[in-house]
Amino acid sequence: DGVTSTTDDGFAPAVGDLTGVVFEDINGDGVQDPGEEGIAGVDVTITDVDGNETTVTTGTDGTWTATDIPVGDTVVDV
Repeated sequence: DGVTSTTDDGFAPAVGDLTGVVFEDINGDGVQDPGEEGIAGVDVTITDVDGNETTVTTGTDGTWTATDIPVGDTVVDV
């Protein structure tokens, strides 16, 4: 009666990391083969399930990582 209590139930929204590589696909097969180098300095825009955008830039080897992206349908634009 008249008491307000709170709990720490451990609930946190589900998030994850996305990673990829941007490379020159010389033979057009969609797979990075030996000799198909990564491309540095490319902006990669991720639109998450909530419509929020995150932009990351590829490193010297063409790899990129976006962290703490909400789980759900996601669009990646290069």
